[in-house]
Amino acid sequence: MSLLDALLLDPALFNIYVANRADGIGGSGTISDPYDGSTQAKFDTVMRNLPSTPPVRVHLGPGTFQTQGYYDGAASGYGWQPKAGMKIIGSGVDVTTLQLVNNLSANNHYFAVGHPLASGGQPVSLDFCEVSDLTIDCNLANQSNTVACGAVRLMGNHVRIRRVKAKNWGNKISANLGYVFAVIVSDPATGASLINCGIEDCMAVLPGTATTGEMLIFHAGGKEHDATNTLEGFGTAPFIRNCFVDCDSTGALGNGTDYRAKFRALSMTSCKGGIVEGNQIHNTWYGGPYLTKWSVRDMVVRNNVYKNVVSAPYLNLPAPGTAITNSSLVLPNPSPSTVVEVTTSSNHALTAGDRVKISGALPTDYNGVFVVDSITPPNKFRYRLATRPAASTAAGSTQKVLGVERFVFEENEIEMPLFAAPLPQPIAVQTNASSLAALGLAYVYGDVLIRDNRIHYLDTRFDSTYLGFPIKILGARNLIARNNVVESAPANPLQNSLSGTVKYFNNEMPTGVLVQGVNLDAGNKKYDELATQAEDATMLTLI
Repeated sequence: MSLLDALLLDPALFNIYVANRADGIGGSGTISDPYDGSTQAKFDTVMRNLPSTPPVRVHLGPGTFQTQGYYDGAASGYGWQPKAGMKIIGSGVDVTTLQLVNNLSANNHYFAVGHPLASGGQPVSLDFCEVSDLTIDCNLANQSNTVACGAVRLMGNHVRIRRVKAKNWGNKISANLGYVFAVIVSDPATGASLINCGIEDCMAVLPGTATTGEMLIFHAGGKEHDATNTLEGFGTAPFIRNCFVDCDSTGALGNGTDYRAKFRALSMTSCKGGIVEGNQIHNTWYGGPYLTKWSVRDMVVRNNVYKNVVSAPYLNLPAPGTAITNSSLVLPNPSPSTVVEVTTSSNHALTAGDRVKISGALPTDYNGVFVVDSITPPNKFRYRLATRPAASTAAGSTQKVLGVERFVFEENEIEMPLFAAPLPQPIAVQTNASSLAALGLAYVYGDVLIRDNRIHYLDTRFDSTYLGFPIKILGARNLIARNNVVESAPANPLQNSLSGTVKYFNNEMPTGVLVQGVNLDAGNKKYDELATQAEDATMLTLI
């Protein structure tokens, strides 16, 4: 396709201007005669009535614009909603401010910019929608009711949130999850799976101290999964890059019981090929990625700086989903194939790449946690065993297991807080599972690579009473930790448990002393590596 053809196929954006006018004139929306957005009613009316075609670029002038924003379930005529292809552009951070109004109605999660994720059972995808170059005052402090207040939530292919600052955000609905910035990459209820959604060059500061519920600050991932942990969706190539979070500029983290412990800076879920890079996370309980509710196929976290965080990546996935009875387990292919085909008593809602726990089957070779190879009819799926078993005599049951297949954490810097007893113990990098006991020795995480990171205490201080230590990995099928520079007051700074193949290589203290990893399941037995093997060989030659 020629450049001319491409230009002809791509419609020109229709520019509309909105200003904080003081002359009382409604305006026509041109650069010389902008629409009047000087009150909440005027601003929301203008934004609500913008055309959807051709794609619209909305320029917001300097000053503060008030809005009712959006919440799920809002009646027609409430606030406003962006449209597909719309670009909402301020005059600059702290030059243009979009502010949620005071005293919003109770028990809703409000966004200054947001829209419904589904309508009539179908996804609402605002492809190519963007929000940029403004400040959003979420205004939690002036809400008398129990609400959550966030900045932007968008769903669609190629959506962007960039150069936006959020302040005064938070969540007073203790039982609900809240978001500050969110790009939704999948919604299993409607089958939506989106591509290339991201948040970049954004800032979140000055949270609301009335927060009582969990708050994900930067989220690129799925809408909530279903209650049985079985139905999920997966978007492709989401990203969070070059963003900044500071949850308390004084450096206070609290003791884990107040509002500060509710903040999770980075969240990436329900995706393939996710990237989290170049972010600065300060004074936040969980730096992230924080993953406790959804699966991830593969994710890379690199070149981030975490200053004064209790945990940077925190992966702690829940118990397996509701059990489905298996009708049969068969070996569909001739020997030596190790493929097993499972027929379930009802449709299973699994997809290729999901993890499943098979239990109660005979012979017991069929039992364990496996990755789904393929789906045939909706009541069948296939997985592979290491060796071909005998024919099945009992089919057992299937449960969905949330997990992460590939996780790379590289070239990050983490400064742990200066916590001493009786405060909680910081762990800079950790994977866990709420139900490893229920899984036996199965692996919730697949391939975990932790390399070239620098982990130390805040401002490079050190005291023997500090509780924090660098790395604890539970439930990894394959773990490699190499070339990390780590500092730790507690003994055994590199730990793993319930893991399969484990390799530690060239991890050192800042002084250059080798740090060996330990296996908690073997009584803190240290792993050998090239340096220790060479030392042993040298000693043997001297004997």
